[in-house]
Amino acid sequence: MPRFYNYLIPFLLYIASVNIWANNFSYVKQQASKGNPVAQYTLGIMYQQAKSVKQNKITALSWYQKAAEQNYLLAQYALIAIYQYGDGIKASPKDAVYWHKRTTEPRSLILLNQQQQSFNQIADFLLEQAIKNNTEAQYLLATLYSGNKNEEIADYWFLRAAIASDKNAQYYIGVTYTDKPGIINKTQGIYWLEKAALQNFLDAEIVLASIYEQDKAFTPDFKKAAYWYERAANQGDAKAQSYIAGMYRDGKGVTPDKEKALQWYQKAAKQGDAFSQYNLGQLYEMGDGVKPDIKKALYWYGQGAQQGHVASQLKLQALQTNMPSI
Repeated sequence: MPRFYNYLIPFLLYIASVNIWANNFSYVKQQASKGNPVAQYTLGIMYQQAKSVKQNKITALSWYQKAAEQNYLLAQYALIAIYQYGDGIKASPKDAVYWHKRTTEPRSLILLNQQQQSFNQIADFLLEQAIKNNTEAQYLLATLYSGNKNEEIADYWFLRAAIASDKNAQYYIGVTYTDKPGIINKTQGIYWLEKAALQNFLDAEIVLASIYEQDKAFTPDFKKAAYWYERAANQGDAKAQSYIAGMYRDGKGVTPDKEKALQWYQKAAKQGDAFSQYNLGQLYEMGDGVKPDIKKALYWYGQGAQQGHVASQLKLQALQTNMPSI
């Protein structure tokens, strides 16, 4: 297999050029399909961050996996984060540990050393483009420095890219202001998160909704929380669908609407959201906004139970005990 940096230098120089994401998706996908690990990793980023393609975190995971299997370190790090925090999938600490171990293999350590040796060459090229107000280069440069633990320079370029309307940079700045100790400024955080969310950046919509619903630094604004959850739900996010379903069920920030609650729970449940499966079971068991249907209740409790959802398991056991003939 060709060495890691036979791909890395020319490809990173390539993706830093003007409008690379918008104009070269087909090229990146073509190279990824041929087995180029840098292209596979880049395609993963594009699907994860909705760069020139509709966001699809499952597809992103697939491309990261392909690159990681070729010992591409950045893809391995991406998998560690995804499996650790459950970004778009159910968290899997076991898989996170596996990929962490892979990054410490002797071959990976050699590649990491090569990466450090090449850092300045990559950074210099990106800097040249960033100074010319190439927004993509600004964001890539910020990401490069952030990964190299130089946060001051990274934050500068993230801010430059955010001001130039890069939604990924806006999201990064927003999260930094809302979460990072020592520089927390919730008002600024919301400002930048809304900038990204108004560009349909899914993660920004979800973070905003969460802040408006439950952040202790603010008086809850359930109406705004419901607005952003529903925007995210309309993009197909199962967790957002589950949250907005609960808000319609309880009349939290919206006019109570049991029919909409049922519809959103169904959408989330069909995507495998265990909490929604449990809630669907409850709706059908109790006849809450829908005709009582014990068989459907059992089905959805069963779906949640299969995923280890404890409340679903208890409900399923209770119904089966009390109604053994069903």
